[in-house]
Amino acid sequence: MLMPVPEDKKKQIEAEIEADRKKEEADIRKKYDELIKKADAAAKRYEEADALVKKKEEEKAKLRLDQAEALKKIQAEQEAERQKMLKDAKDAVEIAKEKQRLEMVGMIVKALLGVGIVLMVLGFLLKSPIFIISGLVMLGLSYVAATIPFWVVAAVMGLFIVVMIVVNPKNGKVDLFKKTPPPPAPPAPPPTPTAQ
Repeated sequence: MLMPVPEDKKKQIEAEIEADRKKEEADIRKKYDELIKKADAAAKRYEEADALVKKKEEEKAKLRLDQAEALKKIQAEQEAERQKMLKDAKDAVEIAKEKQRLEMVGMIVKALLGVGIVLMVLGFLLKSPIFIISGLVMLGLSYVAATIPFWVVAAVMGLFIVVMIVVNPKNGKVDLFKKTPPPPAPPAPPPTPTAQ
């Protein structure tokens, strides 16, 4: 059988239990207060880290935007430089073509002057109006050769060459297709006396 616990012992046990409960409660509260402080500190560090990450992402996005703008600017400068180089090359080709054309025209003018002078001299030496007229035409062509198309110069030259071939320079008549009469036969030798 169990003995009854006296009242003062009972109060003492209850007081010890209450003290242990309060002590445990205080320990638990202290432990959880520390955990709450650590959690608050961790939350604060997380917010700071999150803010830092956001700041770095904004800086990275700004840097990417700046790089994209710089790249566009560089590409635009390269395109402008390429277009300038193409234009310069095109201009150089055009200048070279024009220089070559002017050299060709100069050679044509010199050739026409030479041919014109030769034809004029031949015309006066042979007393041929066709050669004189052809010489005058060639001199006139040399004067205007730089201002008219080359095919006109070639056509006129060709026409006068054909005229000089077809027309007789002595009499000015067309005699290309006429047959020339055979040269006269030499005179017959005089009869020789025969001895009788």
